[in-house]
Amino acid sequence: MKHVDAQNLGSGRDRPREESRQNLYSRKPCFSRRRTLRVDTLDTVVGVSVYWRCHGLDDVSPVRDLSFGGLFIETALALPVGAAVTIDFLVPEGPISADAVVRHVKPTGGLGLKYTAMPETDRRRLGKLLTRLRHLSRPTAQVGKVADV
Repeated sequence: MKHVDAQNLGSGRDRPREESRQNLYSRKPCFSRRRTLRVDTLDTVVGVSVYWRCHGLDDVSPVRDLSFGGLFIETALALPVGAAVTIDFLVPEGPISADAVVRHVKPTGGLGLKYTAMPETDRRRLGKLLTRLRHLSRPTAQVGKVADV
């Protein structure tokens, strides 16, 4: 451990230089803050859709990525961050319903939703859905591969 002289404590010698501090904050973290693994449904052979309701609006939207923590749906409708949303998945695993909240909005692109409540039976079905989607995902090396002629 480095010994710090009490007389030089406020001198700035122990503080990082200003440009290195700016560099530190402008860099993206090298780790993921996600607590759960997600499935990118664009990499799967089959699509997943949800029926959702919020503030008198309702729509069916394709899911772009999915995890135990939440999902991202593609929609042109913009909702405020923090809005409560009710979701029903349209999947063969059976009925999966959840309450969620809007965490982020991508204008004319979609909504990032975080689950706030889900019945335990539906959570098990969500686990089965995630497992199925992981097994159906296309190998990365073959996505966009051009066939040899």
